[in-house]
This record gives sequence, C-alpha cells and structure tokens, in this order.
Amino acid sequence: MEELIKDKNSKITDIVTNISSHKKVVPEQLKEATKFYNSFDYQKTLDILKTVDVSPDVFDKSFYMGNCLYKLGNKAEAETYWIKSSKEAFSSPYACVNLGNLYYAQRNYQKAVFYWHKALVIEPECSNANLNIAIYYSNRDCRDIAIKYYRKYIKYYHSDRTSEDYKKVKEFLYRIDKYCEAYVQKAGEAFEQHDYNKAAEYYLRAVYNNPCEPKINNFLGDMYFKVKNYPKALQYHLLAYRNDPLHFMSVVNIALTFEKLELFDYAYCFYKRMVHMVAKESIAYSNLIKLMHKVAPGIPGNQRLFNEHLRAAQDFEKDSLYQKAYEEYENAFIIMNSKEEKAIIEHMRMLKKFLDPEAPIITRLMEKIDKYFNNEEYEKIIPLCNRVIAMARPASQEYQNAYGKRNIANKKLDPLSNENAPD
Repeated sequence: MEELIKDKNSKITDIVTNISSHKKVVPEQLKEATKFYNSFDYQKTLDILKTVDVSPDVFDKSFYMGNCLYKLGNKAEAETYWIKSSKEAFSSPYACVNLGNLYYAQRNYQKAVFYWHKALVIEPECSNANLNIAIYYSNRDCRDIAIKYYRKYIKYYHSDRTSEDYKKVKEFLYRIDKYCEAYVQKAGEAFEQHDYNKAAEYYLRAVYNNPCEPKINNFLGDMYFKVKNYPKALQYHLLAYRNDPLHFMSVVNIALTFEKLELFDYAYCFYKRMVHMVAKESIAYSNLIKLMHKVAPGIPGNQRLFNEHLRAAQDFEKDSLYQKAYEEYENAFIIMNSKEEKAIIEHMRMLKKFLDPEAPIITRLMEKIDKYFNNEEYEKIIPLCNRVIAMARPASQEYQNAYGKRNIANKKLDPLSNENAPD
C-alpha cells in the first residue's frame, strides 16, 4: 500500500518573493524599485516603495514591502504589510501564502491553514497554497484531504514540471491510482466467484490507497450496513458524501445509518438535506417527509442540540477540519432554522468558499465570457475560457459553455483553422 508523502520536518514552499509582470503602466519609481528588488537590494527597494503612492490594482505595494521587510529580518512588520495586502480588493494570493508560511514556521497551524485556504479563494490555481495544504494534511494523516489537494496541485501546476516537488507528487498519485485500479479489479473477480470476504478485503485496500472514490466508499458502507456494523458503515458513507455531496444515495445511506445508531438529530438533518434534492411533487419527496417526521420529535428548535452541533462545528473549525465544521454548522442551522443565526450563515459561506473556491470564480468568469462574447471581443474570451475549463467539472454546464465559446472564438480569430483549441 502506498504511504502518503509525509515528513514531519517537510519543508513548506518558500516565501513567494517574485515580481510579476504588470500589464498596467506603473510610475518610474516602481521600475527603479523593481530593479533593486531583482538585485536583492531590499533596503533600497523598501526606501523607494515608502515614497510611492500607487493603487493596489496597479501594484501591490503592501505585498512587496512585506517581502522586503521579511528578507531584512523584520518578520513582525512583514506580517503587518502582508495582512494589509490580503485585505485589498485587488489582492494577489501570495500575501496569504506568505502569511500561512510565516504562521506555519511559528507552529500556529490553524492560522497557517486558514491563510492558505484564503489564498485559494482568491486564486484556486495557486500551486504554493495547494501544495502546502496537502503537506499539512499529510502530516496529520488526513489521507482523503491530502490527496484532494495533491491532485489540485498537479492539475493547476504550470511552472517547472521537472521540479522535484512536482515529480514526487505526480509519481505518488500515479502509483495510488494504479494500486486502486488493481485492487478494484481483484475485488470484482472475487465477487464473481462469490468470495465476498476477499472482495471486501480488496475494496478496503483500494479505498486505503484512494479514499476519494465515492463508489468504493458507498460499496463498503453498504457492506458494513448489511452486517449491522453501523459505525463502519457511517465512516465510509461519510467519506463518499464528502467527495460527492450531491450524490443522493450517499445522503440517504447516511441518514438511515444515523437512524440505526439512534443519533436521531443527525438523521433528521440529513433527511432535511435530501428534501432539497428532490422535486416536491415526487413520491420520493413524500416518503422523505414521512421519514423526517418519524425522527423529528423534539429536534427542531431544540436549544441543547443546537448548542451541541454549534460547539462541534467550532471545534472542527479550530482544528482546521473545514468539511466537518461546515456539516456541523449546517446541522445547527437546520435544527434552529432561525434567520437570527447570522454568524452561522457567515461561517457557512466562508467555509463553502474554502471547500469549493472554484465555484464563485467560475461564476464571475462566465459573466465576463458572456459579456465579451456578446461584444465580439473574442481575443479576451480564450484565456478566461481556459480557466473555466481547467476548474469546472467536465460534465458541468459551465465547462460545456466555456468549451463551446472558446471554439467559436478560435474560429472567429482564425477562420482557416478547423481544429479545436487544445485543453
């Protein structure tokens, strides 16, 4: 079985100090500052930046001042400027990456992971943040979360693909996928021979290597449910759900398992989630309402249960287990269903962005794509479409829309070409 890439002393990515190219016109003083910065003369760079008044959308002055101060050994003041940069409307993700790295070095892991996730909210493709998060969860033995972020790191990495980090992660993911595929095949063969114990053993090996496969997790959950090992059934059904929250049967299985465990508040909350996944006119909706009402007595509006779920959410959040925190905040909100719980809603919104930073970015990009497409500004469409195609799920409407518009834009810009742009 393939072990996680893990080293308790593993090195998080370096502080990001590169000067990026600027598309907007910048003052001559900034050009001079850039020259000193690239020559590693941070004091002269800092002296110039202190005198320059420039908008953050032109030049992220606070970010670079933080870098200079860090290089000059003044980490406390560097932190102040990076925090300022992270709050700017036009902030880059790298101030957040650097803050995360700074806190990680101080062993303030909660703040480190918070800022790395904040970097991804700004730019989901940020390879430094994805890799750092993966390393952090690897060292905590949170295999499913670590693998998720290793995959994002590889998916979005566009720099030097000969780097040791890239090759190491790429090879690791290749091996676990091969192991998983081989064990699934062996499980299928054992199943055909009615050797169900052997099949289960192989599926367990498969899901150890790749715990992010909902189908395998649901199979194991069903298997344990049939033999009335409900805690194990819940473990695997929750894994399936956390990797595919929109899979209806995962939610059904979780609710039924919680009911078997007599954890009726959790069962109620998951039945409630299902209600929003089916049409009101359907038979399934009527059946769900009946199941929900069966476990509901004493749960809606119960202050004690609300407080328990809220405390659980806060504990998970402090422990940087954001998926579990989100679920518990949602449970608390379902039990109270009160518009007064604004703090819970805000936490859920923040955690939702942490868990799926691509979604709001895709929405904004599609708005720009539609605007440029309607104005026939085809050259502006292609890079935006490329980002959506990289971030969106292939089966999603956004992916298909961006893919189609990119093809049209390419043909408009090059009428003689009949080839689709490469992914």
